[in-house]
Amino acid sequence: MIAFILIANGGFKYYTVSHNISNTSSVSENWKEELQKELDGNKAQLKQMENGLNGIGAKEMLWTGSKILYIPAVLKTLTVFGLDFLFKP
Repeated sequence: MIAFILIANGGFKYYTVSHNISNTSSVSENWKEELQKELDGNKAQLKQMENGLNGIGAKEMLWTGSKILYIPAVLKTLTVFGLDFLFKP
């Protein structure tokens, strides 16, 4: 019974999604300007990050498996060396 409900629900969702897709796509007339503004913003953000990497409060990424944490570089170094020390055979 549960399998029948799941199959019916999946079929209904597939039907509604496949029939609501338009055959045309629209693009804004000033897409180049919008893209250039976004690119300039990303460049400025990257420049700020590059300048911060060499300073005393630099942040680094630490991947935990489920998410990425941005932590101070000193804390990451201590964490990595501490785990290495604990789990060294």
